[in-house]
Amino acid sequence: YDRRRVHLSIPGYNAKALIRFQHEKPARRQDSPHPHTPPNYGAKVQYAKDSDTSLPLDKEGQRFIQQLAGTFLFPARAVDSPLLVSVSSIAS
Repeated sequence: YDRRRVHLSIPGYNAKALIRFQHEKPARRQDSPHPHTPPNYGAKVQYAKDSDTSLPLDKEGQRFIQQLAGTFLFPARAVDSPLLVSVSSIAS
């Protein structure tokens, strides 16, 4: 390796995964993995959001999340480390 660096890429991997999981392109572009919570300026305490109250997933839903996280975990570790934040959020 010149200068002890290696550049990795997996062309088309994410596009194929999005097709596999039937993900539709959103109407508005989102550059952040999570919605932004604006700070409440002037408040003495910044409260966290309320915890999630959605029902637990059934076996089929769990399997889907496992497949999704597993599919994107490889490129997240190997190529694009900022993707780990999103994969972790989906998996938890």
